[in-house]
Order: sequence, then C-alpha cells, then structure tokens
Amino acid sequence: MVRIVEVVWQDARKIDHAWRSEIDDLKPALYKSVGYLIEENNAFLVIAQGILPKMDKLDEEAYRNVLVIPKPAILDVIELKKEMEKHG
Repeated sequence: MVRIVEVVWQDARKIDHAWRSEIDDLKPALYKSVGYLIEENNAFLVIAQGILPKMDKLDEEAYRNVLVIPKPAILDVIELKKEMEKHG
C-alpha cells in the first residue's frame, strides 16, 4: 500500500535586495508538501500528487507532479494515513 505523507522541508531563498540589517533575519524558505510516497532512500525522498493507473500499452503506473526532496533538506515526515485513522 502506498503511504500518504506530509514532508516539512526547507529550501534556498532568494531576494533581489536587502539592507544589511535585514540579512540577520533571513532564513531558508519552509515548505510543507503532501503526496504519495513513491521512493525513499538515504539521499532523497520522492512524492507524487497523483498516481495514474496502468495504461493499455504500458505495464507500469505513471505519476503526476513528482517532487524529489534531498534528505538534508527534510525536517519532518508525517504519515497522514495513520493520522486519519486516529480521527476516523
């Protein structure tokens, strides 16, 4: 069964210009992404927003809106199915 997860992760942030006093308050951008966990290894995690069924000529699933997140950028991974079971 495919796990549904929320990934909390950080990424680089770009601004066009800033006063020196504003630099001290800058932090990496914080993201929360939800999707089907497709792959996870020591280097990265892959989630997709959708899974398409096997098509006539292809004997494999296809994925929509795939996101690859490097492991060092990940702050937390929350399995949502277990959370839903608690409330349902």
